[in-house]
Amino acid sequence: MQRTVLALCAGLLIAQPAAANFLTYAEWVRMKPDMRAIYVAGAYDALITFAMSDEQRAVNAHYTHCITSSKMTVAQLAESVRQYAKDKPNLQDYVETPLINYLYEFCGAPPKAN
Repeated sequence: MQRTVLALCAGLLIAQPAAANFLTYAEWVRMKPDMRAIYVAGAYDALITFAMSDEQRAVNAHYTHCITSSKMTVAQLAESVRQYAKDKPNLQDYVETPLINYLYEFCGAPPKAN
């Protein structure tokens, strides 16, 4: 079932124009939990995939190692982000803001590149 959902989401993404469509926090919170998890998976993937410098690569590796070693599922990450931001209106603009802040708090500060 999960593979089917992921395949459908991938198909939808391919069919979309190459424009970034970011959800607001309010839009994301109104979604069903499984859809929130899918959105967070994409936001997290985008966060850790692209790196233009050694420092960015170190940050990506830090968060990847943290989430992988914690064995946190995407659904758990999405719910943790929701819980983390629910009483922090200053983080409730776009979903990526509380995601980054949650990762920083959960995983600690990433190392600086040498």
